[in-house]
Amino acid sequence: MICCFDWLLIYCCRSYSPLAIVSPFIIIFVRTCKPQELKLEGLSFSEHSIPSGMASSSNVFKYPPRLYAEGKSPLQHRSMNHNCYLSKIGQIREGLGIDVWDELEKSSLGVFIKLAELEYTWAAKKVHLFLTNQLKVDNFHEIWSMIDGRPIRFSLNEFAAITGLNCDPFDPSEKFEADHRELWEAMKVPISEGSKFNELRTVMDLSKAWDLKERMMVGRLCLLSVAIHGVHHGSRFPLSSAIRVLDPVSFEKYPWGRVAFECLLKSVKTVDFNKDGYVIKGCVHALLMWVYESFPGLGEGYGLRRPILTGIPLLDWQSTRKDIDLTEFIKNEKKLHGQVRVRHMQKHMGAAMAMFRKRLMRKPSAYPNQRITFLDQDMMRELARDYEHFSGGRRSFKFRDYFEEHLNGTAPTESATYKKWFIDVDHLYACLFINGDHWVALDIDLRVRRINIYDSIPHLTTDPEMAKQCMFLRLMIPAMMSAFVPINIRKKSNAMLDVKKITKKVPLNKDPGDCAIYTLKYIECLALGKSFDGICDENINAIRVKLAAELFDEVREAAKPSGKF
Repeated sequence: MICCFDWLLIYCCRSYSPLAIVSPFIIIFVRTCKPQELKLEGLSFSEHSIPSGMASSSNVFKYPPRLYAEGKSPLQHRSMNHNCYLSKIGQIREGLGIDVWDELEKSSLGVFIKLAELEYTWAAKKVHLFLTNQLKVDNFHEIWSMIDGRPIRFSLNEFAAITGLNCDPFDPSEKFEADHRELWEAMKVPISEGSKFNELRTVMDLSKAWDLKERMMVGRLCLLSVAIHGVHHGSRFPLSSAIRVLDPVSFEKYPWGRVAFECLLKSVKTVDFNKDGYVIKGCVHALLMWVYESFPGLGEGYGLRRPILTGIPLLDWQSTRKDIDLTEFIKNEKKLHGQVRVRHMQKHMGAAMAMFRKRLMRKPSAYPNQRITFLDQDMMRELARDYEHFSGGRRSFKFRDYFEEHLNGTAPTESATYKKWFIDVDHLYACLFINGDHWVALDIDLRVRRINIYDSIPHLTTDPEMAKQCMFLRLMIPAMMSAFVPINIRKKSNAMLDVKKITKKVPLNKDPGDCAIYTLKYIECLALGKSFDGICDENINAIRVKLAAELFDEVREAAKPSGKF
């Protein structure tokens, strides 16, 4: 039989032996060479010739057919419209006050406030291009698009990575109730419905004398209307969403990212073809960032990446309206790189680190040195996200309980080590994603107070730039230990960590494209106390297949797409 696992995403798509065939988001393990028809998360595969740009072998598969024949999409000659206008979000500042604006920026939906503050250009034609090149998939919660035989996927995983929003599963046992009548009557909104943005504009004028708590409720309603549901300013969004503003604590914990994703995908999947144009609801800007993130060539040529990165793609691209000449783009990509390049989201690096943590806790452990741990990728992303507030005022900054749990080894719960930094741990191993397109391995030595960097393609990043990319770790890790490690064990010190790029006997990825695999193998070898012998371009395909199989055997749940709808 053919065994398929769409969650075994390993960072870069390369040529494969008959043992495995890859797409940018799938590794398919083939245990027999008989022609088969197989099903994978709503995708149909059958044995035929593979599209251009993909590896061939004795057992070849093609992707699902296009949703519409190339150049024949009903969307082709229709204009694309949306309702997620950042100018509407900007009205919150003037209408409700700078105090509301600043508080919203620190909230769970703060990414939209930050985006509204940035110089940013919406480019509908680029998103339109990919929506007119969709593949036919049965999964209502995924979009697949293909350019020159190179498919990419947009799912909840990608949306979460792009926006940084909370996309956790809904709690089926929750029954949220709140008496909204008083607020609705004050806003002069029908109590049986959610509000329209037009009505909220009027409320802004009425609320000048309201206290901060009430104005914050109006601000959250504005963000729900524009950024989460993305509906027309004359349309209402569901009352079930609107009443949640009455409980700020519950509101902040709610998975609004999942709501936003559902709204966006539903509008893409149910486009009305009876009009000259079509409207996409929800946070359409995530689709544009998906284009720039997934195709490095498009990002380089049209995305205008910001000089200072946040780690949240939604905030890291300025974008341009420069039209894409697709034929010329494909021609240049093939000339320079052999094929159109694709890039993938980060989730499955985290799965590998979870696997390493679980191995650490085995009896006996696979690792000779027990004073080590492997940092969680979500924690790394949260640390980078909080760095802006940290660097803006260290004395007033307070680390969240979330970080204390990671420092004490009690999180993430599914691969907890219960090892405390500095007390039980001297070395933190981590994967760092830099410049939006490259992975490096870090050995953070807590005793020596230095970050050792292992880079498979060192010429991509200068030493000063690498030091800058590591700055959030150099400053925040000492501060975390000062906050949470008892003073009788570690004297409080916020001294910045040094950085050192290790080059001696570090194998290089001379045929670039496998930096993620190199990064994980560096970390594994360091933890095992072994040399890097055998890690080379010639062996990388076999290493990738072995690593993917290990992920399936050991941490299959951590490597799956997050949650079911």
